[in-house]
Amino acid sequence: MKATLIIKNINHLYTCDQHDTVLHHAYIAIHHEWIISVGTGSFRDLTDDATRVLDAAGEIVVPAFIEACYDMPEETSYSQMLRHEHDTLWQLQKNGILTVMTKAGRIQQRTLKQDVFRSRPAQMESVTFGMDQLPAAPYVLSCQGPGQTRSFQPAAFYLRHMLQADPMDLLKAMTVWPAEAQGLKDRGVLEAGKLADLLVFRVPDLEALFDQADMTSLRRIIKNGIPVWPDVIRC
Repeated sequence: MKATLIIKNINHLYTCDQHDTVLHHAYIAIHHEWIISVGTGSFRDLTDDATRVLDAAGEIVVPAFIEACYDMPEETSYSQMLRHEHDTLWQLQKNGILTVMTKAGRIQQRTLKQDVFRSRPAQMESVTFGMDQLPAAPYVLSCQGPGQTRSFQPAAFYLRHMLQADPMDLLKAMTVWPAEAQGLKDRGVLEAGKLADLLVFRVPDLEALFDQADMTSLRRIIKNGIPVWPDVIRC
């Protein structure tokens, strides 16, 4: 099987697997929507003339983020509700949250850029911006704290600097832990056989990612194996 997309020269690839494996100067190979290989060294046997190759030198790659239970506020009219939901999902997507679990079952959908599913009852404690104590791991991060930022980054920045949260725990609280809590076995981890939902950041390492309060370092969004931001690239 040949890759449709390969990202190479990744400074640090954070797999979020059961061993918290971090690969250095790595590549990730994708066949349509699925990851077929992650590793270091040569990937030439995975390519052909149709393979698209992206260079991530000086960048890190992490699994795309998952919001475990987003409460869509009620609106006074149906049109306002649709407009608010569309705006909310777009804001979440541009901040790297490509899977949204919500109690609002009416908006379940799978699109090119984002999946929205009905959430299960809470399986893990939710952590938000402004908390004064971290629970024991595992926990899930929520972007529904004060201000409704629709981004994990302010909460991660706060928890890192005010409560000394471990950077790997913060990443897992946005990826593999919410996937496990919501029964999503096909995502949240970067390994062969998983859905190719991932984010590319222009930072040297995970610590640097959570040392900033915004998402200005987000360089590329890959959903279902397709680069969908800043430009859609068909592979």
